[in-house]
Amino acid sequence: MKEVPRPAFWRIILALTALSLGGFGLAVRGLMLSLGIPATHPKGLALLAGLAVALLVTLALLASTWTSASERVLRALTFTGRLEGRRWRVIGWAAFVLLLPLFTLLIMCPYTGNLIGFNLWLRWGFFWGASLLLLYAFKTANKDVEWELALVIVVIIHAIFYRLVFFIPQISDYPFVPGWSESSRFYDASLFFARRLYGMDVPLSVLHPSLHLLYAVPFAIPGAPIIVHRLWQMGLFLGLTIAVGAFFVRRLDLERRGLRWLLLGWAFLFILQGPVYTHLLVPVVLVLWGYDNDNPRRTMEFVLLASVWAGLSRINWFPAPGLLAAVLYLLETPRRVYHKTVLYLSMPFNFFAFGALAAFASQRLYILFSGNGGAAQFYSSLSSPLLWERLLPNATFWLGVLPGALILSLPIWGILFFSLRKTSLHPLRLAGILAALGVLFLGGIVVSLKIGGGGDLHNLDAYIILLMLVSGYAAFGRVAPEQEGRSLETSESAPGKPPWAWVLLSAVIPAWFALQQVGGPLGGVDLAAAQTALADIRQRVESVAENGDPVLFISQRHLLAFGEVDVPLVADYEKDFLIEMVMSGNTEYLGGFYDDLYHRRFGLIVAEPQVFKLVGTNEHFGVENNTWVRKVTRPILCDYEPVATYPEYNLQLLAPRAGPQECP
Repeated sequence: MKEVPRPAFWRIILALTALSLGGFGLAVRGLMLSLGIPATHPKGLALLAGLAVALLVTLALLASTWTSASERVLRALTFTGRLEGRRWRVIGWAAFVLLLPLFTLLIMCPYTGNLIGFNLWLRWGFFWGASLLLLYAFKTANKDVEWELALVIVVIIHAIFYRLVFFIPQISDYPFVPGWSESSRFYDASLFFARRLYGMDVPLSVLHPSLHLLYAVPFAIPGAPIIVHRLWQMGLFLGLTIAVGAFFVRRLDLERRGLRWLLLGWAFLFILQGPVYTHLLVPVVLVLWGYDNDNPRRTMEFVLLASVWAGLSRINWFPAPGLLAAVLYLLETPRRVYHKTVLYLSMPFNFFAFGALAAFASQRLYILFSGNGGAAQFYSSLSSPLLWERLLPNATFWLGVLPGALILSLPIWGILFFSLRKTSLHPLRLAGILAALGVLFLGGIVVSLKIGGGGDLHNLDAYIILLMLVSGYAAFGRVAPEQEGRSLETSESAPGKPPWAWVLLSAVIPAWFALQQVGGPLGGVDLAAAQTALADIRQRVESVAENGDPVLFISQRHLLAFGEVDVPLVADYEKDFLIEMVMSGNTEYLGGFYDDLYHRRFGLIVAEPQVFKLVGTNEHFGVENNTWVRKVTRPILCDYEPVATYPEYNLQLLAPRAGPQECP
């Protein structure tokens, strides 16, 4: 089959390749300087010269696409699409399978991973180069697939493979937790079994109760090791993310199986851009599963169930299930169904209003039965200050919340524009859909600016889900037409086909966001050394407890939950909750903390290394660091002093000072 080359496609591919080569070359030069390699080093010069030649060749090819040699150049670039025969098909699939793990293995190898793992230009350069090789392998095996679609397929598969493999190192029996909140998640989940684990009743978590309810399941198995818990948590996240994508694809009712799988993969990557956290995927699954345009009662039941769960999750998610159902109604119900606007809007209003009320009631009931005192601590986020500098590029998030959100949204809004411009959609429906997207977008931006946030785009979670849903309905013609008796295939009702460039961007940008998530290389931990350190910590901590002195675990409290250290639990001042109280300025709670420190209530404190160091606001989470240092580190160091520090495990033991206060 003779394939006609498309100049526009290859111009963009060559332009992206030239940009990638330029950024890659600059990143290589920066890496050489950081490693102390002189500019005149022969191997370094050879590498940079090779990249320069590749860049010049790419630019020359790009320029030639506007000349009389364009057709010859494009036919040369598309040579694999003309390799006929079963032998070439087998060779193509074999090459695809062999090339697919190449980039990921390069990142996961301890040596190369440490060299290039944290430089986005280097990661992107290798990813894009490997994707182009995969594209040629895929086209060798699949002659009938257009080049544009083939590249979309390759980029999605490549990015998914990268993200899935990087979950592997996170499933281990390593006793310490390298992440910021993993220890707190384990501990808060264990509180559902506090009587068995700690011999006492402990109030349930104030923060994210629904998440900890999900994570509590392995604690039902006495003695389940930490690797089981990590496997469960990872399985939950992946399983629920895939479930959201599957229900999303099912609602679109696509006929082609290959297209369904491709869209499922794209939805998986799109959700990971936030990412949308595990517990917030549950109400999305419930609404997508339960919404039935012909059965409002069933829909309301699922909306209420999802809203009850949202009430145990986050305040800003209280209206999300009802709003999601309301938008589904606007997408699937033409305005002509009801003659009066009030009647037409009554159903989505009921979804929204009753859902929000159910969420509020669910939270109030949880507060009542959780064992916590008042309700003020549950609304601490409402009093947290806003950091407006996080709106634009900053040290905490190099993209900035607003530019990052716009980059994420741009290709989808492009697809929406071209898909909806020929679709018969009543202005009332369009206004409602856009209003819902706008409210969730602005709400996510504001929440991201709260102190402690703005490090990524996860607070735009509800917006990400709704944008994905609306774009799917629009792109695949599933928006119910206004004209009675007209099908979606008629010229007036059918969606406009978006240009392939927007479709390609909708795959490339989620892949680019996926590359910003970097996991640890394989074999990056020393389990034997960790066990030796744990034994030393256990001996020190338990000897203090045997003398009758309480031991406060501010961090690494999961060591108590898993029985790695056997001391009575001090339930107060757990790290994540203490951070929340610090950032929201809860003076009453902090006053009790300071009083306990002053009177040396604890015989030992287990915390992250406490260093009195104030940094500029242009540092990563600089405002949070300085707030913690002033309100936690300084008070601790006034009355306690380090007696043992384990920097490789981010852990420190502090004992009461023998003399008077010595405040830094």
